[in-house]
Amino acid sequence: MCFSLLQVSDPIKVIVDETFIHLCIVHKIPIKEELAKLVNRQLMLMTTKCISTCAKKTHNEETAYGIRKITHYKCNHNGDHVRNSVDLFLKKMNSDRNSPFSVNNFFENEVSVTHNFDSVCNVRGPPGRGKAPKGGEATMGEEATKGEEAPTGEDATEGEGLQTEEAQNGGQTEWKVELSDSMKCIIDLVKNNNEKKFFVATNNNELRSFLRKVFVVPIIYISEGGAIKMESLSTKNTNRKGIVELRKMKMLKWERELRMSEQKRDKEKVRKNGKKKKKARGRNGR
Repeated sequence: MCFSLLQVSDPIKVIVDETFIHLCIVHKIPIKEELAKLVNRQLMLMTTKCISTCAKKTHNEETAYGIRKITHYKCNHNGDHVRNSVDLFLKKMNSDRNSPFSVNNFFENEVSVTHNFDSVCNVRGPPGRGKAPKGGEATMGEEATKGEEAPTGEDATEGEGLQTEEAQNGGQTEWKVELSDSMKCIIDLVKNNNEKKFFVATNNNELRSFLRKVFVVPIIYISEGGAIKMESLSTKNTNRKGIVELRKMKMLKWERELRMSEQKRDKEKVRKNGKKKKKARGRNGR
């Protein structure tokens, strides 16, 4: 499904991060062979300078050495550049949150972007606690950590009051969580609807939950049993897939007429050929 939707040609570009390499070393997985079996096409393993520097800081020497041996894609990221680029992207998403049809909005649906990517999907309040907060900004993860201090959302002045409180309190707590350089680099590469058609191999759960919202980023990961697998497309991406296929099948009026006339000619040719063969058999007496 990913291949038909992305319309990607060989070789497939797979961006590998430090978490994926680390687990491959732990489980002793031959990366190229297993990925070739999974994809069943020609592929090119790639990483970036940001990922390799992050691996040196956070992981052991074996992981850093393994990443060093992989082909490096030129991301052209400096520390300040990638930080500013991702911050601007997330700020645009936050500012365009109320207008899902904005040009700057890279997603189809309204999504509240926070740095706590694991709780992005849980935008509704937990069952049995009254109404969910407006805008989907308060998440289940935040309510679990805050406990009784979190707003219940049962007051009469829900609308503006909750939004201002979350902008002051919740906004500050969200931006305090820092993304690693490798996460920022990958986000910056795929943020514009994955123009360059990358496959991303990662076991970073926060990064994976964010990439599911982008159209369309195939995610490769390592399961608990040590097998390399590919995530199935999210419901948003499957819906987009249906729209793309319908557009491909939709033809203009003159194209339909031309197609119909070609089909009629083919049918007439088949009928004429069949009659000629029958007459020839009758004359020969066979």
